[in-house]
Amino acid sequence: MRPRYGLFMNAFSNVRLIATRFAWVRPFSNNSRKVPPATLEAPAWQYGYGSMDPSSGGLKSFTPLPHFTGNSWQGGKELPDKSIGWVMLNAEGGHPGNPSYAAVRRWTAPRDGTIRISGKLGHATDVGDGVRGWIVSSKAGKLGEWVAKNTKVDTATEKFDVKRGEQIDFIVDCRNDENSDSFTWAPRLRYVGELPKEMAGARQDWEAKTDFGGPGDSAPQTLTPWRSMRRCCCSRTKFPLSIDDLVSSVGLPVSCTLRNVPLL
Repeated sequence: MRPRYGLFMNAFSNVRLIATRFAWVRPFSNNSRKVPPATLEAPAWQYGYGSMDPSSGGLKSFTPLPHFTGNSWQGGKELPDKSIGWVMLNAEGGHPGNPSYAAVRRWTAPRDGTIRISGKLGHATDVGDGVRGWIVSSKAGKLGEWVAKNTKVDTATEKFDVKRGEQIDFIVDCRNDENSDSFTWAPRLRYVGELPKEMAGARQDWEAKTDFGGPGDSAPQTLTPWRSMRRCCCSRTKFPLSIDDLVSSVGLPVSCTLRNVPLL
């Protein structure tokens, strides 16, 4: 019984450690059961189209692409779409429409910090006039502009500060003619610098290619207090307790039913 008792107590201590990392949790208390309200968390990536405003260097508007084929976002089942033409985005790049319909891959910053962007804009034919790409911040404005025709160009940026909710748009237009304008551009964004202790384990990297997905992946998520706790703690949790079990079995006040915890 002694080995089992020791393992149980170690797991029990870890549960208390996770729970007490949050000021609104009062472990083992019969006091208030108030829980902070759930909030709607914006998706990290969105896929849409718009037209550039030459005077501001940004988008006049952003409209989400309405149809997902399983591999790409576009205007409808058929390509070109009757309304917006050839606009399409996939994991590795896409295709712009006419000059009024640029392809826009949008990333929304989940927290304040400093980021750096890397990637290459590619165009693989000498037919047509190539494509033009921009990186535009909703707060800082245009961060870069490039043209690619039958080549690849580096689209890396210097590090810069972002605020939570700030939108970074990766925009590609056809220049003058959308003929043969398929492009590749799968940027990577990375938070740089050390994280504060309370955010240890938070996600640092976003990659357009590996993050790409359909409606279920890009829809806004309800961010509940318990989901916040799971995000913060999961990467640092090294004991064999299922976090899903922890969340389902912990209430306010915290009462722990340790399921799926091996005792041998």
